[in-house]
Amino acid sequence: MLHRSGIHLIFGAPIDVEIWDRRFNSNQVYLQQWQSRSNPPRHADGCHLMTGYPGSGLIAAAMRREKRLSPVADGTRFKKGDDVYFFVFEPEIDAAREFLKRTGWRCLDRRDQEAFTTSTCHLLQRKTQPSCVQPEPEDEIPGPLK
Repeated sequence: MLHRSGIHLIFGAPIDVEIWDRRFNSNQVYLQQWQSRSNPPRHADGCHLMTGYPGSGLIAAAMRREKRLSPVADGTRFKKGDDVYFFVFEPEIDAAREFLKRTGWRCLDRRDQEAFTTSTCHLLQRKTQPSCVQPEPEDEIPGPLK
């Protein structure tokens, strides 16, 4: 019914705002930039990426397609080459990395929790030398910054 009215669910899935507020306030959230390696399979039409994540510590916040930046919603369909900015809860960094790699994404960058707040978050253009990209096929993300 919402979609017929042109309304979409922000972040692509329901989230508990109070829990995420506590996570942000206790500096337990990282910002990671990932890029889609391929177009989603046809059977994925109508199914948002976030519905497949089993945890509660991953939020797809924004997508950059070419030079256009937009918020992610449940109606967002990713394409090969899209850059997506994810908020990741610190205890789920490994699970989120494995999920994103398994679903066809590669890490481009990550930001320490001190680099943004709940009211200010600067999303940079892609770097020429991504800070967390390892040689193929690993694409590992370093652990939390200390």
